[in-house]
Amino acid sequence: MISIAPKEYLQFASTVANSFGRDWDRVQDQFDTAYQFLKNIPDQAWLPLSQSAVQNWEKWPSNIVKAIREIYGNLSHGGMHEGTIQYDPTEDLRFPVGLMQRAFKILYDQGYGPYSAYCDSIHMPRNDRDRVENKCRVVKSNEPAPKLPEIGHRVNTWKPRPAISPLREEF
Repeated sequence: MISIAPKEYLQFASTVANSFGRDWDRVQDQFDTAYQFLKNIPDQAWLPLSQSAVQNWEKWPSNIVKAIREIYGNLSHGGMHEGTIQYDPTEDLRFPVGLMQRAFKILYDQGYGPYSAYCDSIHMPRNDRDRVENKCRVVKSNEPAPKLPEIGHRVNTWKPRPAISPLREEF
């Protein structure tokens, strides 16, 4: 199969295959097919990803695409790639959705200050920040209002309701 993947990805694939003692002829098709689903990862990220995969994977993953996406999300989250992966500050379709989910959870649970610091640390594009903030606003506005335990609690349950209402409505 003729590969259209960049040389950084091919280097990543051969490094990972060699570190796990896999024969390149047997895993080449697997990596070539996986690249179709991993095109969004920038070329500069493949070297740190190969180091992280070799250090963190205990055994050969059954789903290589899922495993690579997981280490990419962790690598981006951990800040180990600082300076290697540069996202467009306004809009970048390559930005990992997993990081947006973490940002949403921080905004929802901890507030805007920690959320802003987290977004700055991972270099989240402005449009993705707007999406996360809007989603949090919508979720919080649609939450049910907390109910007080005494509201809707009848004090004297032994009398029927029609007998009580004339006593309370004497004005």
